[in-house]
Amino acid sequence: MIREFRPADAPLLFALMRENFPEEEALYGTQPEAYRRIVRRIYRWDARVVLGLARAVGRPIFRFLTVEVDGRMVATTLLSFAERAGYVSMVMVDRPYRGRGYARALLERARGMVERAHRRYIVLDVLRGNTPAIALYESLGYRDLREVGLFSRPLASMVPAGPPAPVSLPRGVRPYDSRDRAPLADVATRTIPPPVAEVLPMPKRALGGSGTLDRILSSESENWVLEREGAPVAWVSVTSSDAMEAAGMAAPIIDESADAAAVDAMLAAAVEWCARRGAVRIVCQVPLHSARSIESLQRAGFVLAHTLRTMYRPVAHA
Repeated sequence: MIREFRPADAPLLFALMRENFPEEEALYGTQPEAYRRIVRRIYRWDARVVLGLARAVGRPIFRFLTVEVDGRMVATTLLSFAERAGYVSMVMVDRPYRGRGYARALLERARGMVERAHRRYIVLDVLRGNTPAIALYESLGYRDLREVGLFSRPLASMVPAGPPAPVSLPRGVRPYDSRDRAPLADVATRTIPPPVAEVLPMPKRALGGSGTLDRILSSESENWVLEREGAPVAWVSVTSSDAMEAAGMAAPIIDESADAAAVDAMLAAAVEWCARRGAVRIVCQVPLHSARSIESLQRAGFVLAHTLRTMYRPVAHA
């Protein structure tokens, strides 16, 4: 039986994550008890009302599907929605239940939801070495779109006795402002190959973070830009949450005109901000076509931990 995820499934969810994604779990270091609090917060009655209204007006936020067998959750798929695509993640099947078609059934149910949401494509990421999963996706019509690197940098954390002290921003670096959204989105769009931009165009709303999301996830975020002659030429965003050992860094946006030393100073401030919040490492997911971002991350001490293949298929609309 395919059904929606329930908060009572949370303990099984964490076990499945460790079993199905050991490489990613080693990087991010999910903290189960903090994660359970987030799950309970997401599934409160008021949050369910908001999610239900979003679906009713044709703007779904996410769907979390599970397969239940004999009263036990044995497989999952999380589906979120971008401008043109539904994005599938957390495709997991408990080991004793593999080979029964549950992952295929969940992916087909997700495809139907994407079609009803009037998106053109369905997209997912898979570790480059996960041969069984790739074979399944190819059998369903998925094909390669891009490669994405998971970059990691260890930290010597500086856990403060009280609230973390503010980070001193380098010259030319300032907090992000909503007026920066359009020019930064233009910078990012210029680096995206046309086939990728067709499926996953740059989401302008992604810049700047979300206070609402931070409250739901018990996280804290900061966003800075590097300015040149009054215009933003680079951007970095970092997030820390007690639900994970690792802090997260969004793929930096860097214009070709940005001074490399100034970009390095901005990233160093971001690294310090994460260390002051007690993170043991930073993880950054960057498309491998973003050469300037990768060069800057490598100068900041990041190394490539894993490579993901982003795969997609068109969704046929009636």
